[in-house]
Amino acid sequence: MDAGIRVRLVMFASVLALLSGDLLQCQEAVSNRSTDVTVSDLGLHPQEFDGRLVRVQAWLVSGWEGDRFLSDPQPQDVSDSSPTYVWLYCSHDRDQHVCGQIGGRVSVYGEFIGYFHFVSKPQDNGMFEPGHLQFEAVEVSIPEKQPRTLATAIRQGNLDEVRAILHSGARLNVRDEYQGFPLFEAISSGHADIAEELLAAGADPKRTLPGGETALMQAAWNDQVAIAKALLDRGAFVNAANVNGATALTFAAQTCPDGRMVQLLLDAGAAPNANSGAALQAAAGNPLVVEKLLAAGADPSVKDKRGNTVESESCDRGEKGHAQVCALIRQALGKKWCFPAAIAATRDALKPDD
Repeated sequence: MDAGIRVRLVMFASVLALLSGDLLQCQEAVSNRSTDVTVSDLGLHPQEFDGRLVRVQAWLVSGWEGDRFLSDPQPQDVSDSSPTYVWLYCSHDRDQHVCGQIGGRVSVYGEFIGYFHFVSKPQDNGMFEPGHLQFEAVEVSIPEKQPRTLATAIRQGNLDEVRAILHSGARLNVRDEYQGFPLFEAISSGHADIAEELLAAGADPKRTLPGGETALMQAAWNDQVAIAKALLDRGAFVNAANVNGATALTFAAQTCPDGRMVQLLLDAGAAPNANSGAALQAAAGNPLVVEKLLAAGADPSVKDKRGNTVESESCDRGEKGHAQVCALIRQALGKKWCFPAAIAATRDALKPDD
């Protein structure tokens, strides 16, 4: 190799070394200039941090459309109607360098440095509206070893791991990285044993979601009798209503096939005529449930908002279930408020085929 080429190679190596050093110093400078905050801090004081370089330790989770959001490991309840998520994106010149490190991974924990933006009027990007809280990532660090969370253990139905995490002091009545509450996660996942473990550890059975839904409503919708009983035993409000006026009895009347959940709720004091008799309307195709509701005093003449009655909804249908309900309702209407006698007179004739 001649001397000229050797000199050029040495110079090239020197330039690379300088550039590498500058890049390292730049990264250190970015890290040093950033302010340590939590995602909840950003949600609580968005205008204070608007435009500032911040650093958060957070979970990166995916939205419905595949977009990425930052969520606190232990989020505060910023607002029941607006849980804190911060939309994460990378500018075009940093997309490969920063977001390329994340790849297709979702639900990962890491450190994120970037510029926080509070956008008063967010623009729909064609797929979704990203929201007011936005994070322009300039540096990302995802550790190889990822922490295990209560939400993950619940979703996987791992009771032993749930117990271990609870013993480590996990908080039960705040949102997790998916912006859900552990008790609701357990019920929606169908893990009655974990739900009971969470209740015993202090999960609030009276907690409501933004729309007024309760854990008891969720258990009723999923026909999870054991969970519903555990919730009631720990003080869940049987007649709590969501923003549409529906109660746990309404959900149970619509989905439980054998009437056990309906009977449990009625025995606990559920009002059969709440929300304009919505439970009886919801049970129009299930004679077992209609029978229990009528016996508890449900009004067979009740009308919904459109003027429909249980009779009109059942007697105009040809399915056997609706025909049986039709007979029950007409018996009850013919013998006003003598529901037990009316039901006894027709029970044998209305038994479903074996």
